[in-house]
Amino acid sequence: ILRRNCVKQGSEAKVVELLWGGPISSQVPRGALVIGCDVVYNHDEATSQALVRTIMDLIGSTGTCMITYENRSSDGSLSDLEFFDRINDVCEVECVQLSQYGYGISEEDEWRVLYRYTAK
Repeated sequence: ILRRNCVKQGSEAKVVELLWGGPISSQVPRGALVIGCDVVYNHDEATSQALVRTIMDLIGSTGTCMITYENRSSDGSLSDLEFFDRINDVCEVECVQLSQYGYGISEEDEWRVLYRYTAK
């Protein structure tokens, strides 16, 4: 659907399937803008490592990765520390509260954020 929509809109965006941690097609430019939504949720160590490796391969030294995140743990603990620890080791991070954009997200909702990552 995404590929068809890009063609329909005349977009030059590349839409390709990625297996986290696997080889990346030569069709995918490096130094890209990577956008992720609902990609970080309860991953084990291997999955977190593969996701971070794929993000780094895509953004290279000049790209940016933007990931929205909502903490969904029932007890309020951050259940996705494995991913965040790994990516924070290799990237600079900026955290933006999504409440400033509205969409029914209140200022008290501190667990809905946008993380902006660039290579260190």
